[in-house]
Amino acid sequence: MRSIQSFVIATFVFSGTAPLLAQTVTDSASGLSVTPPPGYTAEISPPRPRYVVDILVRRPQDRPNVGCRVGFQSAPQNNSLTQAQINEQAAKPEWRSLIRATLELIYDVTSIESFEHNGIKGAVVIALIKPRDGLPPEAADVRNFLTMLETPKGRTNVVCIDFKDAFEARRTEFEQVVRGVTMAR
Repeated sequence: MRSIQSFVIATFVFSGTAPLLAQTVTDSASGLSVTPPPGYTAEISPPRPRYVVDILVRRPQDRPNVGCRVGFQSAPQNNSLTQAQINEQAAKPEWRSLIRATLELIYDVTSIESFEHNGIKGAVVIALIKPRDGLPPEAADVRNFLTMLETPKGRTNVVCIDFKDAFEARRTEFEQVVRGVTMAR
């Protein structure tokens, strides 16, 4: 039995069909970390405007600009609040309305739902980017999975994108990316 198990493991490893082992990536300054789901990799990218940390999470076979980005923004206005107070605000319909109004400046929002991860309440939004000058033509074929989670330290945004024809099949994977996030401390 042991030799059969060894053969199966060796076959997967040497054939290149073994699932990638998830490697946790941590930003030491903020404490934000991501353990990607199997088949995904994570790497810290140069910060984007407004984000102090930016982690790219994707599959090796993903086309450019497909996959997920985990970004953290400091929010000094949250410092005086407890997580319970922030969760109370995030549970209100007004908070989701504010998110919708803000995102509708650049997205056609398809849905917005409550979302909870490790005791932190937030929202998950499904949206299509609105056409505008400067966007490549294929942008019209892309669907977005956006998750916003607030803590006293700041906001963690997870943005996952793929083309419309593949999006529904990957939605569960995108949620797994979010579930692999440990918030900044």
